[in-house]
Amino acid sequence: MFKFLSCPHGHDWKIVALGDYAISDKWVVCPFCGTRPAIKEAIPQEALPPIVSGPDDDLPPPEPPVKRGPNPVLMLILGGVLAALAVGGVSYLIMQGLQDDLEQAKKRTAETDAGLKDLEKKHKDLTFKTQRDLEEEKSRAAAKHQQIQEQRDQAQELRRQAQYFGSQLALERGLQLGRLGEYGPAMLWLAKSLEVVPSDAKNWQASIRNVLGGMNSPLFPRRLELPHADQVLAIAISPDGKTILTGCADKTARMWDAATGKPIGPPLQHDGPVNAVAFKKDGQMILTGSGDKTARIWEFPSGKPTGKVMKHPAEVLAVAFNPEGGSVLTGCKDGGARLWQLATGETFGEQLSHGAAVMAVAFSPDGKTILTASADKTASLWDEYERKGKGETMHHRAPITSAVFSADGHTVLTASQDGTAQLWEAPSGKPHGEPVRHPYWVTSAALSKDGKTIATGCWDNTARLWDAATGKPIGKPIQHGDVVTGVAFSPEGTTVLTSSQDKTARVSETVTEWKLPHRQAVKAVALSLDGTRGLTAGQDKTAQLWDTSTGKPVGGPLKHDGPILSVAFSRDGKTVATASEDNTARLWNAATGKPIGEPLRHGDQVQTVAFSFDSKLVATGSADKNARVWDATTGKPVGKPLSHGGAVRAVAISPDGKMLVTGAADGTARRWELPSTRPFGQTLIHRSAVTALAISPDSRFILTGSADNRAWLWDSKTEGSAGKSMVHRGEVLAVAFSPDGKLILTGSADGAARLWDFSQQPHGIPLEHQGPITAVAFSPDGRLVLTGSTDKTAQLWDAIRCRPAGLPWQHQGAVTAVSFDGQGKWMLTGSADGTAHLMQVPTAFTEPDEQIRLRIEMTTGTELDSEGLVQPLAEKDWLTRRQRLMKGAK
Repeated sequence: MFKFLSCPHGHDWKIVALGDYAISDKWVVCPFCGTRPAIKEAIPQEALPPIVSGPDDDLPPPEPPVKRGPNPVLMLILGGVLAALAVGGVSYLIMQGLQDDLEQAKKRTAETDAGLKDLEKKHKDLTFKTQRDLEEEKSRAAAKHQQIQEQRDQAQELRRQAQYFGSQLALERGLQLGRLGEYGPAMLWLAKSLEVVPSDAKNWQASIRNVLGGMNSPLFPRRLELPHADQVLAIAISPDGKTILTGCADKTARMWDAATGKPIGPPLQHDGPVNAVAFKKDGQMILTGSGDKTARIWEFPSGKPTGKVMKHPAEVLAVAFNPEGGSVLTGCKDGGARLWQLATGETFGEQLSHGAAVMAVAFSPDGKTILTASADKTASLWDEYERKGKGETMHHRAPITSAVFSADGHTVLTASQDGTAQLWEAPSGKPHGEPVRHPYWVTSAALSKDGKTIATGCWDNTARLWDAATGKPIGKPIQHGDVVTGVAFSPEGTTVLTSSQDKTARVSETVTEWKLPHRQAVKAVALSLDGTRGLTAGQDKTAQLWDTSTGKPVGGPLKHDGPILSVAFSRDGKTVATASEDNTARLWNAATGKPIGEPLRHGDQVQTVAFSFDSKLVATGSADKNARVWDATTGKPVGKPLSHGGAVRAVAISPDGKMLVTGAADGTARRWELPSTRPFGQTLIHRSAVTALAISPDSRFILTGSADNRAWLWDSKTEGSAGKSMVHRGEVLAVAFSPDGKLILTGSADGAARLWDFSQQPHGIPLEHQGPITAVAFSPDGRLVLTGSTDKTAQLWDAIRCRPAGLPWQHQGAVTAVSFDGQGKWMLTGSADGTAHLMQVPTAFTEPDEQIRLRIEMTTGTELDSEGLVQPLAEKDWLTRRQRLMKGAK
């Protein structure tokens, strides 16, 4: 029989029973899902359709079944099969479940992948957007930063321009005040200009420093410095000007050679500080006064003590020899002035008494009047014999520290701690003019021999010179590192001596500008390469050599029979040449002024002269249309005349000595070999007369100036011009190369001098005068340019910034010639007013900006307020500046 089975999950199947075994569902499970089935229907065997017999029906019928029990083997097999079926079904079910789970997992994985892709896409989109936004933000930030930076740069540039403009205004204000003679305010404004200039404007700063250096001329350069072991308290100079005497806090007095600064003999020893020193009129004795309460006399130059020691009850503060008698005068801290016999060392007569320490004593030049000054704020004149007062007592508002007679005895000069120095009439004692005012205590004073100049020493570390007639300062203060204790003039008045608590004594120039007179217009000037000699010549038919250190003539005049038009020094300084309208040039010994050989003759006036660099040859150019070369030692001609079609107005010999260049009124410049004098190269042609020429330091380039309003640069190697012409609006009257050959200088009748670079482009602005430029020159270092003009001035310029380097030097007539020496120390100008001015070249200020301002404020006792007004410094402010200045100096 068989059964139809079905499981709850809808799976149907049937089971066939073999034999007579009953069909039970106890061990039956669904082969598909493993659940127990429900028996739908049991069909008995008899109900089955009958079996149809086939070809084998003839077989014997089967035996009747034997009733047997269950077959164990069969049952075992069946159990195994069933177990296998069960395991397989279970495995199938498990596999099916796993398959379903796998499909679900795949589905979920796909969904996850899709989600991830979506997320990735969204992330990419978001990242792109974020990156784009970030880039945009960065771009906006960069643009904003750029805008801010540009605004900052603009603000900085505006600030820089404002600083630059403010500096220019301050500079112009300073120059304007300087032209009016208001030197104190002028220097304050120049210091202001230096302080406000942009920090990166180095050239402009250098220009201002040049102006500061050139503002106050003369500059009083230091000649000697005498070092001491302690504070120098007093100073004097011998009547012949050859020996300096100093008194020191180290208890010694010392003698020094005024020319070399070397000490002479041993120190003169005291037992206390040496407060006062003096020379006898004949220079044979020295007088010293000391804090050891003595005054002593010493032989000069041996330095041996002589005579009796003059003892006092207190410190000796002042001493003086009677110039006409055998007595000495001392001033003592006890308030008394005493007369002593020179021979015996004993006092005589009554004491001249003051109410406080006697700080200064002096004799009149005739020895008949005594001058005393005291800490009681008075100075008095006394009759030497009667010991009675003469005239009125002279009063200050503070202790009087110094008192001297003028050389003629008609004037007295006093100095006081009230900050003034005052001239008085003698013997009346009446004030003469207004006092000279200092910002602080005046410690000492002196009058020059001619009575025209006052020297004062001050507690502000300076000594100053003043015009005795006007009371105005001359030049800038002479600086020390501490209080200036004493001042004195050399007999000739060309130097001033100063002593100071900074442990030094100094000798400084008092005159750095000399007026060298001629009887008529000065046409030509020159300075020796070493700067020791000057040479001037002019319309008066003479040339004159001058000593630059004294401004005095050397030898007699060098005479011609006509006006002298040109002069030159040989580079070795041994020979000078002069060219004259008398148709000759002459050579002269520079040391003796004697002529060398015969005159160098031409057929017409000789207009120009020049030496070779080796000093062996001299070239001349003449209105006879010829140039000539001469032996500078013998005066004999070298070669034949060198001809032009017009007057030869300019000649120059190249530094290498191989070429002579001549320029003529025919509009040409020509080159000639030296020493053969053969012409070579092409003629250099202008459209009008060649008025000036120069050769570059390397001997390659030639610079010509012409009446055609142009200057040309020519290259001697290429046989042509080295570029375009340099054009003026008037005749080019003067030309020069800078010492390094990098700049060109031209001066024109249009009233302007111009600097040009080698590409013939203008360098800076024109250097303008109010009249034609007649002469130009470079300083040896190329830092400065000097111009002369028919506007009666010579002007020094900063060659880098093209700005004035100080005030113009004023003549009373057109300036016709200018020159520098080879050391850059002196410059010389000649004028139609019949004078030449010999001046020292200013030196630029090198101190830091603040120290310059502090020093000027201390020196002037004034400052600029916020509105630009000059205000006096209070005492405490002055002291503060002094402390800051001294601290900065350390």
